Amino acid sequence: MTDSPTTTVTRFAPSPSGELHLGNARTALFNYLYARRNGGSFVLRIEDTDRARFREDSEQQVYDTLRWLGLGWDEGPDVGGPCEPYRQSERLGTYRPYVDRLLEQGLAYHCWCSTERLSQMREAQQKAKQPTGYDRLCVGMTEEERSTLPGFSPTPVVRMLIPDDVSLVFDDLIRGEVCAPRPDDQVILKADGFPTYHLAVVVDPHRAVALHVRVPAHRHYARARAPNVAAQKGKVHDVLNRRHRVRVVGQPHAPGQHGGLGTGIVARNLAHLRDAQA
Repeated sequence: MTDSPTTTVTRFAPSPSGELHLGNARTALFNYLYARRNGGSFVLRIEDTDRARFREDSEQQVYDTLRWLGLGWDEGPDVGGPCEPYRQSERLGTYRPYVDRLLEQGLAYHCWCSTERLSQMREAQQKAKQPTGYDRLCVGMTEEERSTLPGFSPTPVVRMLIPDDVSLVFDDLIRGEVCAPRPDDQVILKADGFPTYHLAVVVDPHRAVALHVRVPAHRHYARARAPNVAAQKGKVHDVLNRRHRVRVVGQPHAPGQHGGLGTGIVARNLAHLRDAQA
C-alpha cells in the first residue's frame, strides 16, 4: 500500500443514537491503526444531526468504549483540535452556505411534500412493483405553485437534484466494475434546519482535511451483485451519491477504503473524483 504524499488523517464518526456495536469498533480500530502506522492523526467526530434518534448518554458511551479498547484520538469534542467544533450539531452554520450554493446553481431544490404524501407515494410505487424514490413533484415549482396541490407542507426540505446523465458505473478495487441503480434525490437539509448525513459527510472531511476515509464494505457492497434491484439500491447507490455530492460541492474526494467484514483486505483510493472546478 503506497502512502499518500499528504498527511494521513483518518476519522471515526459515530452517531450518538445508542451503544457502539462490533462493527463500529472494527471501523474505529482500522482507522486508528492506519493513522498510527502512517504517523497521522485519528479524529473523532460526533454525527448528531439525527435528532429523532439522538440519546444524551450515547456520546459518553462512545468515549468510554473507545478508551476501554485502547483507541485514543488526537482530535475530538472532548480534547479539541484545529478544526473545532467536532459535533455536527455545533457546525450548522458551516453547511448552510453549501446548500445555498447548490440551490443557486440548480443542483438542489426545495421540496414541500408532506410526510403523508411521501408515504402514499412510496406505497403506490411498491404496489406497482416500481423502484421507490421521490417523484420530483416539486422540481421547478415555487412555494406558491406547490401550495395549490395536495400534500403540501409549509416547511420544506432541500433535495439534491441527481442529473439524468449521472454515471451508474464505478470501479471498486476489491470487486472491480460495479453497476448501481439510479440514485434517488436524497434530502440534504431537513425541515428543522439540520443537514442529513448525505450532506454533512461530504462537507466535514474536507473542512477538517480528513484525507483518508475507511468504512466497512458491507455498508455499500454486500448486496452489490444481488439480483434484487431494491436490495442493491440501499447499499450501492450511497457510494454513487457520495461521488456526485463531492463533485458538486466542489471539493476533492478523500480516498476511500472499503474492507470486507470477514477479511482484513483494505482497498485504498476507491474512487478518484474530479474536482468540480476541473
